[in-house]
Amino acid sequence: GHYIVRGKLGTRCDERNCHVQCRRCNRLEQGKTRQYTLFMRARYGQAVIDELKIKSRQGIKTFELEAMIKYYKEKLLTLSE
Repeated sequence: GHYIVRGKLGTRCDERNCHVQCRRCNRLEQGKTRQYTLFMRARYGQAVIDELKIKSRQGIKTFELEAMIKYYKEKLLTLSE
């Protein structure tokens, strides 16, 4: 599940915004927002939640996407070793 909806490109790929949720919680119960907010505060603190909210109102730039592609390709290589 995404804390801030996937449609917000600025936070779609931010690892702090995406966590495992079962299908029921994610879809049928609209992500259980209240519980998700409590989880986010406990895990990251209010400052990160505020940062994600600001970031969600921004787009994503090509160079940021390219950097993420490079980062995840390298991460994938280390996992496959």
